[in-house]
Amino acid sequence: MFPFEREILIGPAQFYFANKIATKEGFDLYKEALDYDPYSIQFLGAVTQIEYLMNNRNEAQIHKQKLEKIGPNSKVLKKINEYTKGLK
Repeated sequence: MFPFEREILIGPAQFYFANKIATKEGFDLYKEALDYDPYSIQFLGAVTQIEYLMNNRNEAQIHKQKLEKIGPNSKVLKKINEYTKGLK
């Protein structure tokens, strides 16, 4: 049941991500999905990118640090590092 439940909860956020739609509603869905699955590397990466785009550098840094702890060798982190070069 868990994978099916997870898919129902993250599906709307994935729609925004797949279609590159940047809205507050989409961002809120990402954050909600991250609350449900706080160790999702994909969602941490997406939220980090969105926070960075929205100029919320402190929030982006917090999410990036979590991502570094959870997936230090992940492809997502490598992309985030390229995308957020000014973020330390």
